[in-house]
Amino acid sequence: MAAHTKQAVTVFRPLVDPNNRKTEHLIRLPKPAEGWVKCNCDGAVKNSNSISGAAGVIRDCSGNWIGGISRNIGLCAITKAEFWAIYDTLQLAWNMGFRRVQLLSDSQCALSLIQQEMVRPGRLAPLIHDIKGLLRREWIVEISHVFPEGNRSADFLDSHALNLSLGLHILDEPPPGLSCILTDDLHLQGLGLIRICNS
Repeated sequence: MAAHTKQAVTVFRPLVDPNNRKTEHLIRLPKPAEGWVKCNCDGAVKNSNSISGAAGVIRDCSGNWIGGISRNIGLCAITKAEFWAIYDTLQLAWNMGFRRVQLLSDSQCALSLIQQEMVRPGRLAPLIHDIKGLLRREWIVEISHVFPEGNRSADFLDSHALNLSLGLHILDEPPPGLSCILTDDLHLQGLGLIRICNS
């Protein structure tokens, strides 16, 4: 079974209003098929001191918590934090034995760089190569872009990471405050919500 990625896509349906040039996006998180897991990941930088965090959440096809990660990276740029989130989340999913994975991130920049055939030399290159190495393993990984409203669980965990000691923390249980967000996400699997953006 060959690993592959899908072209990054945004989970929305555009509805354009010609009068005020606003676009309504219907944000939904469809359930993965049975036998698949959904992984949300996110990176963050605390503006006051530039401390960075990365996080990921793994859920089953019914939206139930399976596991998660939070990493306090220390000082680094936001794009690198996004890559750490993707890498750690994929590594956890692999280590837990999942071989059909939907990976969602709200970083279009990170997803675009991962899906480019050539990796440009630079400080991000080793981490991108590590992610590509994971994707070449014998599993199926579908990568999609999602708006932040559909990524709140991972966003909560990367903020949580900023208060932890440096390094990677594997989470067997959701920390206090996350359970209500996981419950709210179930709404996005059904009716969804509307995001209004400037055209």
